[in-house]
Amino acid sequence: MFARLFLLFTLVPALEIYFLVLVGGKIGAGPTLGLVLLTGFTGAALARREFGRAWGRLQGSLSRGIPPGQEIVEGLLVVVGGILLLTPGFLTDVAGLACLFPPTRHALGALAVRWAARRAAAGALTVRIGGISVGQPRGTGGDGPADPDRTGFERGGSFGGTWDAGEGKIRPRDDQG
Repeated sequence: MFARLFLLFTLVPALEIYFLVLVGGKIGAGPTLGLVLLTGFTGAALARREFGRAWGRLQGSLSRGIPPGQEIVEGLLVVVGGILLLTPGFLTDVAGLACLFPPTRHALGALAVRWAARRAAAGALTVRIGGISVGQPRGTGGDGPADPDRTGFERGGSFGGTWDAGEGKIRPRDDQG
C-alpha cells in the first residue's frame, strides 16, 4: 500500500510537471496557464452539473425504496472527477473527464462495483454505511450478513437486500415485493 501511495504522490505530479513543461515549450507559458485555468473552471461547472444529476438519481432510488448502490458509486466518481479537474495538469484532467462524462462514468462505476463485489465475496472488504453492511459473515470477525454463504447487505427499516456478485447489484429482500 505504501508503494502505491508513494507512486501516486510522486510519479503523477512528476508526469504532470513533465507534460506542463512540454506543452509550455510548444505553445508558450501563457497559453498553457490559460489552458490549465480553463480546464479547472470548466471542470468545476461540469462537476456541479453532474453531481446535481447524480444526486437526483440517488433521491429517486431512495424514494422508490431501491438501495442506491450504483448511484452512490457514480456520485463518488463525480466528486473524484471534479477534484481531478481542479488539480493542475493534463493527465488529471483526462482522468477527471473520464469520471464526469456519463458513458465512461457508468463503465467505471460498473468496474468499481464488480471489484467491490469480488472483494466482499472473498471476505476481503467490509464496508459499513449507515446500517448497511457488506463484508465477512458474522462470527468471522466481520460485520457481514448472518448467512455465511451470502455476502450481502443487511438493513432494517424500509429497504435492504442481498448483494448479487454475478449481477453486480443489490437484489431486494423477498419481503419488499
